[in-house]
Amino acid sequence: MINVPFTSPVQVTGITVIGGPGGQSPSRVKLYSNREEFDFTSVDDTEATQELSLREDFQGEIRFPVRASRFQIVTHLSLFFPGSHGGSCTRIHWLGIWGYGSEHKR
Repeated sequence: MINVPFTSPVQVTGITVIGGPGGQSPSRVKLYSNREEFDFTSVDDTEATQELSLREDFQGEIRFPVRASRFQIVTHLSLFFPGSHGGSCTRIHWLGIWGYGSEHKR
């Protein structure tokens, strides 16, 4: 699980994930918007804001879009990667979060 707090509200438009070789790239991601106290114990009890199926991407060429209406004013983003493409573990080498910032401070 990766938790990303933002210093000002942002509009998230997509993500890019570079995963590990040999099937260790994540196959799915569950995104949770504005859940500041979110951890592994909350995953099963909380519905994801959006869930995406991921393809293996070793160059960072794929931008996976998110539903704009659900990620308009984001102050905290949690990403949970429940599985890989067949590897014994899941590795993430790089994570890109795309979108627009605002001038407002928290």
